[in-house]
Amino acid sequence: MPMICRVPLNMILRLVLVLLCSVLWPGAAAAQAPSANDGRQRLALVVGIGTVGGREVLPSAVRDAPAVAAALSAGGYEVLLRQNTSSADLRAAFKQFRAQLKPDGLGLIYLTGPMAQVDGRNLLVPADAALNEAAEAQAAAALLRVVGVPVQEALDALAGGAEAPRVLVLDGAYRIAPLSRMTPPGLTRQRTPEGTMVMLGHVPSAVQDAPGAEPAPAEAKDPKSRAATRLAKAMADALTLSNITVAEALRAVRLEVLDASGGRTQPAISGTLATRVIFAVKPSTPALAAAPAAGAASAAAALPKPTTTPTPAAAAGAAVAAAQVVLPAALPVPVPVPVPVPVPVPAPAAASAPAPAAVAAAPAAAASAAPAALKPVDGRTERAPGQGERPVYQTRANSYGHAEGDVLSYERVDTRKDEVLASYVIAIEKIVDNGALQANGGLWQLDPEGRPVGVKSEDGAETRFEPAEAWWWARPRAGEARAVQFVETYLRADKSKGRISWRGQAQVGSARVMEVQAGEFEVLPIRVTGQGTDTPEGKPPVQMTFTRVVHFAPKLGVPVAIDIEDNDANGRPLKRERIELTHAQQSRTINN
Repeated sequence: MPMICRVPLNMILRLVLVLLCSVLWPGAAAAQAPSANDGRQRLALVVGIGTVGGREVLPSAVRDAPAVAAALSAGGYEVLLRQNTSSADLRAAFKQFRAQLKPDGLGLIYLTGPMAQVDGRNLLVPADAALNEAAEAQAAAALLRVVGVPVQEALDALAGGAEAPRVLVLDGAYRIAPLSRMTPPGLTRQRTPEGTMVMLGHVPSAVQDAPGAEPAPAEAKDPKSRAATRLAKAMADALTLSNITVAEALRAVRLEVLDASGGRTQPAISGTLATRVIFAVKPSTPALAAAPAAGAASAAAALPKPTTTPTPAAAAGAAVAAAQVVLPAALPVPVPVPVPVPVPVPAPAAASAPAPAAVAAAPAAAASAAPAALKPVDGRTERAPGQGERPVYQTRANSYGHAEGDVLSYERVDTRKDEVLASYVIAIEKIVDNGALQANGGLWQLDPEGRPVGVKSEDGAETRFEPAEAWWWARPRAGEARAVQFVETYLRADKSKGRISWRGQAQVGSARVMEVQAGEFEVLPIRVTGQGTDTPEGKPPVQMTFTRVVHFAPKLGVPVAIDIEDNDANGRPLKRERIELTHAQQSRTINN
């Protein structure tokens, strides 16, 4: 089977564009494209911590670290692999990495393990930390201030000039007790030095469920199959591609994770590289680097000398057998694994809004997001490439184009502090008879136009809107004006209660193009201004003025951004926030 079957669709499209440009404008392509055989050093440090204080907290790290190490080795990197390291060993690994990294080398550090943010700093929890699962959030934070290893030390190990390409990948925003009980949860935005790119495995100030503890399949032979998490698999995928730059590879990894998770896992990328450098190369002469750590030389000598090019599985096995060995920058024999290719199916006639062109839904994600109750319309099946026969049927959609299986991911940011307050996903699971929507296991209730009516949070907070949170409406027209009026009844996580009465006027502006994290969209801005009265239970009412600018994307049928401004009666600012779409996946059929 051709090797291209292993490559995600977005990566294929990118490579096609590169080839077209090279044919049409060969001179320009030669001037702009970096060389794959640049002779540049590629050095990586891979750290996986799955056990802390003798307790297994992140089983996926045991699979992900060796898998990523093997993929990097196959991509032309010298790799330092460390697993379940103490704080002292981790700092020693950073020191060794910095000593070996050349000034113009491509340096990459991949960290997977329990992490948390304390006092605005991201900290890695070392294996020797006495982390008590039942500890209160304050006690855990106090412990991490003492024993946590700041992620900044990894950036210090990567330090170099502006022209030196450096990459840091942090995969640690998992729901692990007691870290997930800390406030804010997850990781904060990591400071990004010039000439460095940083990827967080999940959006700032949010956590995702920790992967299960299943061992790698016995038949798994390539790094991607041996990895446990979507991020590690996507990294291994990107390292199989030739002639794509580091920045292109990281963006491809982000899109692959977004699509595979249905938008629930949202990697975040920050920083830029001044130098366009190829992410992975295929060395023609495999070479086993000398093992610098104590005991590594004997471990390396015990490994059989390869008479042929080692496979990724052999590289991963060697990494596990001798965690302190520097993995060889060797070329593996690829094992093609079929990857499903999306099969486009027309939207139902009832859907008025077409699916967005910005993000294509991965078939596996669409299948997992669709309700199990759906059945084939007439028993027909069709063959999808690499997937065999599957049922053909339409998902249920309402008259506004919202369909069961749609997934929208948003991020809420305090624009004054440039701080991520929250991220959330709206995964539509059911459309009831009147067209209203149920999402997120029934925690979200939306009206037929997609506006929230009731929202419940895991922390016990609950909000109701009557008739709906009507900052916007479906099918707005440029120049249209409307009165806006609704009541918000709230129960906060701290058990405080109250209601807010919102009254204002909305005006729709002219269409324009807007770029957000989820892509580029044509939007109609809806500007709403007016007054609100907040009446907390047992307290006097508070008057305020507000402005909302809703950037509504007609092709999506939802806003891609909402700018929020609240002031008190004297004009002093109360709130400056922005809600922005980070991923959109619309499922018109189960086979999308």
